[in-house]
Amino acid sequence: MVMEAGDGIAALDLVRKHANEIDAILLDMSLPGAPSRQIFEEARRLRPDLKVILTSAHPRDTVEASFIGLPVERFIRKPFHLADLISLFREALSS
Repeated sequence: MVMEAGDGIAALDLVRKHANEIDAILLDMSLPGAPSRQIFEEARRLRPDLKVILTSAHPRDTVEASFIGLPVERFIRKPFHLADLISLFREALSS
């Protein structure tokens, strides 16, 4: 099942209500509402094993600088090919 959030506040709500049903999150760095870092922290607090894939048009080092202290294990830079995203999800879910 895929769940979609229109902004950061909705994403936080989804994570809080469905943490045990979510296998992986594709998290954009530029969300209106709640900051992406807050969503990442809450997801990890509720489910330390939850797989988070960050995405941004910015380079990975810029993204990692925004998430100092959090494990940025997976990142895909926009624009990306759907096949690359699918491959990243498969990798995340198999580990």
